Amino acid sequence: MTERSRTGRRGVLGGLALSAAAPRALAQGRRPPPSEDTPIITVPGHGEFTGKLTPAKLPTKPAPGVLLVHDGFGVQPQMQAYADALAFEGYIALVVDLFRGKTASTDSEAAELARTAIAEDVAVTAIAMWVDWLRSRDFIDRRVGLVAFGPSCAWSLAASRQTMLHPMAFFYGRVQFSEEDARRYPNHVIAHFGDRDDLAGPAWRYEMENRYRRIGATRTQIHNYPAGRNFANPLAKAYAKLDAQLAWNTTVAFFVSQWGRPEK
Repeated sequence: MTERSRTGRRGVLGGLALSAAAPRALAQGRRPPPSEDTPIITVPGHGEFTGKLTPAKLPTKPAPGVLLVHDGFGVQPQMQAYADALAFEGYIALVVDLFRGKTASTDSEAAELARTAIAEDVAVTAIAMWVDWLRSRDFIDRRVGLVAFGPSCAWSLAASRQTMLHPMAFFYGRVQFSEEDARRYPNHVIAHFGDRDDLAGPAWRYEMENRYRRIGATRTQIHNYPAGRNFANPLAKAYAKLDAQLAWNTTVAFFVSQWGRPEK
């Protein structure tokens, strides 16, 4: 059975400041030299996409990697705060930019960017390529997880059908898990939903809960918050700082429970 919780007002890292389809084998990802922390992949026919590795000084021992995929606002400062928090735990974080530098400052701009900045099939391909790129690096121990926000949640779930990717964390995303998805990742998913989210509200949470309940999953976590869409983004009208901190701290704790903390 899935775990379902209402938010409390506490957290493990309360001091954290939150401020188309093409063969993936053709990815042009490359290992950055020590002074470079901005790798690039090329989606054939659709150009280059950049990412940013954290920490910039890579560890001497391979460690798990975490892909961070932004919401409709694009790559904003809080994405680097998340990457820094993951690096503090000993993981290697890669923030990817699907919008190629485009960002939004309001909810309406974010909704428009999510619709127009990238085609869904290109986004899915790019995410899958980034996963494969990260896993192939000699500083990664083959384990790759993901944290996705908003529209990138559905794209990331689709990418996870092409390559192994876990654990996965979804923030207010319209993720439609099939029974096959649930069986592929029975205990490796944590999701955060807002009661007042008009796009990915309670109905999406209930469907996901029922899907995992039917297969007998016991460690999948599905959390509910008294918040609206984009509640973890400081630029959103519905931003809820305490809920955002709790959701993030719970996510980090989930990753640690799955992977442990690497030696630094």
